[in-house]
Amino acid sequence: MGRPEDSRVKIPALVHLTRLGYTYMSIKDKERNIDYDGDTNIFYSQFLDAINRINQTELTLADAKKIIGELKIKLDNDDLGKSFFRYCNQILME
Repeated sequence: MGRPEDSRVKIPALVHLTRLGYTYMSIKDKERNIDYDGDTNIFYSQFLDAINRINQTELTLADAKKIIGELKIKLDNDDLGKSFFRYCNQILME
């Protein structure tokens, strides 16, 4: 039998999010820090596609990894997410 949080939290959350149109992506067959960032579980290719689509830019994979690295630094700050929010706005305004 699975853990209680699987049946009471994880699975209902996954069902709800897929009904809203999100797609579940497992990290089971992916390589840590190759296909996704190991600290945040952000998939590099999906992040790169989204950031290029939103900003109408042509960033490279190296650029996307740098942005994720900067985001991790901002999230470590103890300022209630203010520097993270400012950084996200800065990215979107470029």
